[in-house]
Amino acid sequence: HFEVKVVMGNRELSPGSLEYKITSGSPLESPGNSDIPLPVVLGTVFAIIVMAIVVTLLIFKYRENSQRLTEQSEVTKKKMHDLESQVARECKDAFTELQMMVMNDVSPISDLTSLPFLDFSTYAYKVLFPNIEDFQRSTSRFHAAAPNNRAAVIAGLKDFHTLLTSEPFILNFIQTLEQQPRFNMKDRCNVASLLMVALCERLDYATYIMSRLLFNLMKRPQIKTSPHLFLRRTESVAEKFLTNWLTFCLYDHVKQVAGKPLYMLYRAIKTTIETGPVDCVSYQARYALSEDRLLRQKIDYKPLNVFLQVEGGQMPVKLLDCDTISQAKCKLHDTWYNYKNTPVSQRVPVDSLELRLVGQRQYNVLRDEDETSVIEGEWKRLNTLRHYKVAENAVFAFVADSSATNRFGHFMDHSTHFSSNPKLNRSFDLSSSNPKLNRRGSGSSCGLRPYHLTKTNTSSTIDSDQNTFVHVPEIYLTRLLTTKGTLQHFVNDLFVSIFSLSNGDVPHAIKFLFDMLDRQAAENGITDPDIIHTWKNNSIPLRYWINIIKNPEMILDVEKHPLIDSILSVISQTYMDSCSLSNHAFSTDSPSSKLLYAKELQDYKPAVRKFYSDIQALPPVTDEKLFGSLPQTDSMQLHRDAALYDLAVYAHNYCFQIDEALQRTNCDELSKKFATVISYLQLYLIPSGTT
Repeated sequence: HFEVKVVMGNRELSPGSLEYKITSGSPLESPGNSDIPLPVVLGTVFAIIVMAIVVTLLIFKYRENSQRLTEQSEVTKKKMHDLESQVARECKDAFTELQMMVMNDVSPISDLTSLPFLDFSTYAYKVLFPNIEDFQRSTSRFHAAAPNNRAAVIAGLKDFHTLLTSEPFILNFIQTLEQQPRFNMKDRCNVASLLMVALCERLDYATYIMSRLLFNLMKRPQIKTSPHLFLRRTESVAEKFLTNWLTFCLYDHVKQVAGKPLYMLYRAIKTTIETGPVDCVSYQARYALSEDRLLRQKIDYKPLNVFLQVEGGQMPVKLLDCDTISQAKCKLHDTWYNYKNTPVSQRVPVDSLELRLVGQRQYNVLRDEDETSVIEGEWKRLNTLRHYKVAENAVFAFVADSSATNRFGHFMDHSTHFSSNPKLNRSFDLSSSNPKLNRRGSGSSCGLRPYHLTKTNTSSTIDSDQNTFVHVPEIYLTRLLTTKGTLQHFVNDLFVSIFSLSNGDVPHAIKFLFDMLDRQAAENGITDPDIIHTWKNNSIPLRYWINIIKNPEMILDVEKHPLIDSILSVISQTYMDSCSLSNHAFSTDSPSSKLLYAKELQDYKPAVRKFYSDIQALPPVTDEKLFGSLPQTDSMQLHRDAALYDLAVYAHNYCFQIDEALQRTNCDELSKKFATVISYLQLYLIPSGTT
């Protein structure tokens, strides 16, 4: 009980007493008297403990992540440092190469007779029939026709040849064929080439027919509306016939003027490529002019000065320790035959030879693949000279391959010396360095992918030595400049020989053709000099020189590696750009092959215009001079009857249409002769689809 007192001023009252009753759960209840359930207390304590553990784990996780990030940062810094070092090292090497560029050791050639030119017949057939197998099948059909009555077939073909030497007939014949829906592009080119062979002994007449065909082509509506398209493509017999005519007329000019610079350029390209590593699987090289063929890795290699054991002693040869056995064989093989000035077609095939080290007993014969080849997962590395531990001044020898015969079925005699007897023709491209040609040691391993310098995947390229991804492949683009600088002297020599007058004159065929184009322009009222310039570009540069520059094997007895082809493609495109009148706008997005020669184009373009102007200033060529300059084609007459036979097959297939065209042009006498010849020959004609 509590006594209550109330004080107001001086008065004090006592109303009574108060009594407090404390109930359960009241805030005034004593802690010692709490009735909280035990599970609640335990749950609270457990939750506090769990929270403490979680917080502790989070702290440890944070510290672990922080440590990992720190380590990753250090690794990234190290990679960046390595990458910077790699870039700096490559830039320094590229700068050194550019500043200390030395002309490749290409043996000078002063005697034109030493150049490996093809004979006229082989050269002509290579250009006329790029797919020579088609013409060989035609020849087979001709020889299969009436073998027991050959005289009758020859007599009928002679009459058909007489028809072809009639201008109205041959023009109607060509025009009618081109109007047929089934007469496709391949047929047009084939007929133009067959006509050139059939008329090979009448090149003066062929020249006149070529002029008439071009005149008729100029009258076509699409040419009249777009004259700059004249001779742009090869969509007619006339255009292919012009190409063939130029092929015949310029053979002597190429041999005497442009042949040597072309061959020297080819030799320089081959030597430059072989100076650095070449991946024989991906066909990529350290020295190239095309990005597609550029080896964008750092490949460690060392030059090796070795010797080839030959008749009469030993010959020094330069190899690389990263060369495969096939590549080493090809270099040794080429060095010997280049020294002997032996054309490619007269060399012993390299696949009939095996390579061994003289005095080396551990490895009897060296091969691209054998039981010692290194296998890395799904990859199998091709054996190199480094793999066989070939030392400086090592001596090699060729031995006959007893496990294979040559293409003629003869076994070669075993010999420790490399014979210079060129009795066998080549059966494949030596420069390809294709490892498949020399894999007999252990055979091809099932499921294993061969590689040489790099392992090529669909998404990236891996350096086989370091097994790391190459991060900045663009740093190797400076090698394009190195290659271009090494070859520039030879490119200039070739272009000068093409773009300048030889002894103040040009081949009579070029002067005749350019004058004819000038007359065509005047007769058709075309006064724009750019169009006339384009016609001249479309005639000789586009139809002849591009083909010869890009394919030197058409006139030279040489072989062409894919890498050589890629470099010649860039050079031939530069030649065509030099003839073009359009101003190229170069930028960082332009192809590297265009940027390489951007500066040189400024010098080549005026040279082309001056060349055309100098030709126009020359006096006209008389028919006597023109026909006197045409080549002798006696060697091609061997296949004249085969060409006539194929032309007779075309004539028979469209005999009714040809006869209607002859009658429509009032050539009744020719129509009767044609009907007589076809009715006589049809007994001996084999359709072109039959071999």
